[in-house]
Amino acid sequence: IETTISRGRRFDPPRYSMPAWARSEGGPLSPWQVKQLADLIMYGTEADWADLGQIRQQREMPVAEVIPPPPAIPTGADQFRITCAVCHTADAGKNSPNPLAPNLAEYATKGPLNDQLKAVKASGDLDWLTKWVVNPPSIKPGTAMPPYGASAGGTLNDEQVKRVVDYLLGRGK
Repeated sequence: IETTISRGRRFDPPRYSMPAWARSEGGPLSPWQVKQLADLIMYGTEADWADLGQIRQQREMPVAEVIPPPPAIPTGADQFRITCAVCHTADAGKNSPNPLAPNLAEYATKGPLNDQLKAVKASGDLDWLTKWVVNPPSIKPGTAMPPYGASAGGTLNDEQVKRVVDYLLGRGK
């Protein structure tokens, strides 16, 4: 279970793949967090989610972790791999893991890809792609892509959004 959580699991479309969650694989979880999640899956019940420390004590497992320093600030390519590559690919000629998600390899030259976003860009809005990454449903209601900007309830702060946008537009590595 820890290996699957850490490394993820790829499936051929149309099945959805599970992303890698371990920091060592580009995900957000420390080894300790992966271990806690695996322990909860293997030994816990719904009521145990709030009592993980007690579960670990009962099984004579360490209760706390020494938290390592945060990883280096990721590049735009790293941020894309961590956040976007769960559904999209940026490798020319390859299918995205999610068959509904477009390949973004040539987004800088061929994007935007949907009519609603094309209209935002055509209006002269220089932040058209940032607005899309922050909150896609505000531009295209019903889209499967969730909001990623923290201001819209997503997980990325403004700097992380900027790195992804710069990467997609060919302005960052």
